[in-house]
Amino acid sequence: ADAVAAADAVAAADAVAAAAGDVGDLSVQPLAEASKEAGDAGAEAAEGSGTGGEAAAAAPVSAPATGAPWADHVLAALHSPAKITGRYDAIFSLKTSFLDQLRSFFGFKPEFDMRQLVTRACTGKSIVMLSDPVLKLLEADRSCKLKLVNTGVRVFERTDAERTAVSMSFRIAQEGVPCLLPYMTKQLLFASATEVRHLLTHRVVPASGFESERLRQAIRDVSAGSCVVVLDPKGLGADAIASGAAPPLALAAFRKSSLDVELLVKKDETASILSRFDYLVSAATSVPK
Repeated sequence: ADAVAAADAVAAADAVAAAAGDVGDLSVQPLAEASKEAGDAGAEAAEGSGTGGEAAAAAPVSAPATGAPWADHVLAALHSPAKITGRYDAIFSLKTSFLDQLRSFFGFKPEFDMRQLVTRACTGKSIVMLSDPVLKLLEADRSCKLKLVNTGVRVFERTDAERTAVSMSFRIAQEGVPCLLPYMTKQLLFASATEVRHLLTHRVVPASGFESERLRQAIRDVSAGSCVVVLDPKGLGADAIASGAAPPLALAAFRKSSLDVELLVKKDETASILSRFDYLVSAATSVPK
C-alpha cells in the first residue's frame, strides 16, 4: 500500500542515516540475491509457494534466545540482534502454509506479496506489513547492525479466546484495513450509510438487524471470523474498491457463528468516526461511479 511504502521509506532512510557509523559498507542487494542466500531456510522457503514467488524467510539469521515459545506459524528470525533487549527489536518471517491460509481466507489477489507480512516477536501475536524497500533493506543487513525501533503497519492480531471457534485464528486490525482492503476479494460486507451508522452506534448487530436483504445475505455468505464492513452508499458492491483506492470508510469487524456482526474498532475511535460520519458519507457519495 502507498501509505505503508511512504511511511516505511522515510523510516528506512532515517534508520540508515542514524546507523551509518555502525553499519559501514551496507549495500541493499537485489532481492533475488538475498533469496538465493536463503536457500537453506528449509522446505518452507521453497519457490512457487503462492506467497509472492519468493521464500517466506528471504534472509534468515540465527534464531535469538528469547525464552518465549515460538508460535506454530512463525518460521525464522529475518532480522534480529544476538540478544533481544526489547519487545519489538526483531523481525520474524512467517511460514508459507500460514501465509497461504491468509490468502485463501481473505481472497488476497495474486499481486499482493505475502512476504511483506512479518511479525515482531516469535510468539507471533500480531502481524505487521512492511513495504518492499524496507524488507529488502533488512534482508541486506546480514549482520543486523540496524537497530529496529518501530517499523511496519499492524495489519493482523490473534483472535481473542472467546472467538477461537473459527477457521482463521487472526483478525484484521483497524489500522491495517486501508493496507489490505485493495487486495481483498473475500470477507467483505458492503453496507449503506444507515447500516454503517447502526453498526457504529450499537457495535454488535445481528444479521436481521440490517435493513437490506443484500447485506443480510452477504453476512450469511462470508465465513465466520474477521471481515471488513465497507461504507457503500451508492450500492456499488465490489466495484467500490475495484480502483484499488481505499474508500472513505471501512471498518474491521467480526462475523460470529450466530450471524451477529461485531465492530472491532476502539470506542474512542468509533466516537470520532461518528462525529464526522456525515462528511465521510458525502465523500463516499461524491466519488465518481
